[in-house]
Amino acid sequence: MSADSLPDANGHILTARAIELRDRYVVVEPLTQSVSSYRPYKPMIVAIQDCRGTPDVPILGYPTEVTQQGKATKWLAVDLNCLPLREHAVRKDGREVDREAISVKLGEPPAEYFQVPSSYQERGPAALNDEFTRKFPGQQLYDQVAVDRLQKLYERNRPQ
Repeated sequence: MSADSLPDANGHILTARAIELRDRYVVVEPLTQSVSSYRPYKPMIVAIQDCRGTPDVPILGYPTEVTQQGKATKWLAVDLNCLPLREHAVRKDGREVDREAISVKLGEPPAEYFQVPSSYQERGPAALNDEFTRKFPGQQLYDQVAVDRLQKLYERNRPQ
């Protein structure tokens, strides 16, 4: 299993994240707080050892690269697929927030972290887009062309 999700210094996951399990692939969409699952796939993107930052001091024994993103500074672990080990951010209210990893344990997290809740309902991209538009009138997650393409991909890869 592999996962690529981690909240920023403000506690938000700003982009869709994915978790690949042995029998399924799960995508978490933060705007709608929805979860979609798909049949396993072979990743098309291979992680590179470049976090697009400037080399900096090691943290917890891992070489880091420091990056500046707006009012946030992140120290990314090169050997851990650019996972942030330290962050410093200035919130909109001017308050400074610091966050730093205190340990890194490589391996799979316990299986119970990924048990699907009994209230879970599978929804495709079209349903998510409709729900988002109902919650936020005048806005949509995707334009209609993207919805159509994503829905076809979802239907083709949906676990049976």
